[in-house]
Amino acid sequence: MHVSSTILLGRLAQPYFRGWANMHIIIAARRKLRPTRLAPVALGCASRAHISRRTAFSFVEIVVVLVILGVMAGIAVPRFSNAIARRRADSAATRIVMDLALARHHARVISADVTVTFAPQPAYAMDNVPDPNLPSSLYSVDLNTAPYHVTNWLLNFGGAKKVTFDMYGTPNRGGSIVIYVGNEARTISIDQDTGKANSSDGLLFEAVNTTGFPVV
Repeated sequence: MHVSSTILLGRLAQPYFRGWANMHIIIAARRKLRPTRLAPVALGCASRAHISRRTAFSFVEIVVVLVILGVMAGIAVPRFSNAIARRRADSAATRIVMDLALARHHARVISADVTVTFAPQPAYAMDNVPDPNLPSSLYSVDLNTAPYHVTNWLLNFGGAKKVTFDMYGTPNRGGSIVIYVGNEARTISIDQDTGKANSSDGLLFEAVNTTGFPVV
C-alpha cells in the first residue's frame, strides 16, 4: 500500500517536475541570448582611451605649430609697424596742412601778418596766433612727440625757415616740407599764389629728393 501510494504521487507530480525543468531550460536560454553588461563598459573604456590618445599632441606637432606661429608673427609684425608709421605720417601731414590754413585764415581775420617759423627739429610756431589751450602763449606744435613721432623733415623754401602770410592770406614764398616717419614720407606743398597747402604721399626715405634746406 505504501509503495503504490508513492508511485501514485510520483505520477501525479511528474508534470510539475517537467514544467519546472522546462522553465529552467528557457531561463538559461534567455540568459545566453541576453547581452552581458561588461561589453558596454569595456567598449566605453576603449573609446575613452582612443579619444585620449587622439587629443594628445606629440612633441613634433607642438614644434610645427610653434614654427608656424613664429612665421606668422614675423610677417604680421613688420606690416603692423608699417601701418602705424603710415598712420602717423598721414596725421602729421594733415596737422601741418591744417595749421598752415589756420595761419592764412588768421592773417586775413586780424588784417596783419602771421609768420610760421620752423625749428631745426620737426616743430614750428606761429606769431599773432594764440594757443587754444594756453591763450597767453603763442601757438606751437612739436611733431617729434606723440602722437606723430616725426623723426626728421626737409624744408624747401629757398633756404628760409619762415613763411609769412600777409593780411590777404598770401605767403611771401612758396615751397614744400617733407616729413619722415620711419620709411614713410609725406610732402606738404604751399602754393605761392594762393597760399593754400596740400599734402601727398612721398617715397621711401632713401629715394626722397634732398634738394632744399635739410633740417637734421
